[in-house]
Amino acid sequence: MKKFVAGVLVGAVVATAGSALAAQNETISATFTEFNILVNGKQASLGDKPVVIEGSSYLPVRAISNTLGYQVQYDGESRTISLANDGNKYLKTDDSNTQPVGKTEDNKQVSNGNFVKDLKGKYSKDGKLDAELIKKAIGSKEVSVNAQDEVSGDSLLILAIKENNFAVYQVLKDNKVDPELANSKDGRTPLHIAVIEKNSFFMGELLSVFKVKTKLTDKDGKVPQDYTQKGTDEYTALRGFDK
Repeated sequence: MKKFVAGVLVGAVVATAGSALAAQNETISATFTEFNILVNGKQASLGDKPVVIEGSSYLPVRAISNTLGYQVQYDGESRTISLANDGNKYLKTDDSNTQPVGKTEDNKQVSNGNFVKDLKGKYSKDGKLDAELIKKAIGSKEVSVNAQDEVSGDSLLILAIKENNFAVYQVLKDNKVDPELANSKDGRTPLHIAVIEKNSFFMGELLSVFKVKTKLTDKDGKVPQDYTQKGTDEYTALRGFDK
């Protein structure tokens, strides 16, 4: 248990402060890995990948806390992290949505689990996501390329797929969006959504360009292929990228 708690705490610093460890002039070697996470016996999906450092596993605090039903706040000035599941906010300042967006791994952005209230409404015009608004917000670090809606759990990429919004997708792609970041509520990845929406363009981009994993499960334990019918184009395409 001691190692687990330590991992969560260090993971909190890494996930919220970005260069906190580097600021201490300490260099560490970490390996990104994947675990099957069970919460009360049910499989959960983390948006961020855990890391292993010298044999100890470190879980990203925001991702694991949200999975367990806790709200996370972060005060950058005091470097304080607050976890709460009683509906109260204990920090007057919350820098969660202005934090650095993380490190890159194999040209994929490792997200910090940014949550934004009314994400779609904030960056839309005439009811549709606006590419220029999003590009400007990402450039100024007003919002992370991997931001997720506070209520729905949808990421910008998932929202773009649902809208079939190529212009927004291109902005996200140029800014190294995490193509496997799952909805924080239902655990569905962008590939799950592209399959459900029967959007062959985004399926092709995710499979051929980003080379996403096809066996990631949502919170119902389903992989993207489970949302297709045998013999359909979507089913055949996923069979070709069976990994």
